[in-house]
Amino acid sequence: ALQSHVKNTSVHLTMGLDTHVWALTLAHVRWSLLQRCERDFNLKIEKDDDYWAALETIPVGFLSESWQSCLQAMKEGDSILPLETRQRLSVAISELLLRIEPARWKHRKEEDNSDKEPLPDDESIGQVLDYMIMTHLKELLEIQETMFRDIKMNDEASLIKAFRCSQEQNGLMEKLGVFSKNKDLEARFGKMRMDRDKKVSGL
Repeated sequence: ALQSHVKNTSVHLTMGLDTHVWALTLAHVRWSLLQRCERDFNLKIEKDDDYWAALETIPVGFLSESWQSCLQAMKEGDSILPLETRQRLSVAISELLLRIEPARWKHRKEEDNSDKEPLPDDESIGQVLDYMIMTHLKELLEIQETMFRDIKMNDEASLIKAFRCSQEQNGLMEKLGVFSKNKDLEARFGKMRMDRDKKVSGL
């Protein structure tokens, strides 16, 4: 209970990226990968453990043992992940596909004469990982850095900056739709961005 002698309110704000909102989970890598490969991406996960495994965050930042090498590559303008990171994450995505749809995918290391589908190849997986981390995440971090730097409460310039950055985020998700060949995502965020621009035009 709040004690009567407490006079000041303490506000604690934790800022971070919502990995589900900004498509930074393994499930989103799968979603993008299968659409780019023109494979069906719809599924029904029966086990809770499999569901949460799919929603795990792409291992970046403190979740990644090789994040410093990724950051260095970003600084040097590379759009492709360091090879070791790319290979390790490609294996993780293949394992996720096999885990959540074991009846669908043919394991590469096993002789399987059934009519199961072959897994997407490593290069296709790598291309999605490259984009999600070295382009999508990189640009998102840059936008967020600008949005939350030097903020002043009730300051018009800060409000304008927040609006512009949020529009850039909408544009980023629109580009993800284009990359992933998903017209619905592209159209939804494109419309949102244009509608918001119309509301402030002339102000």
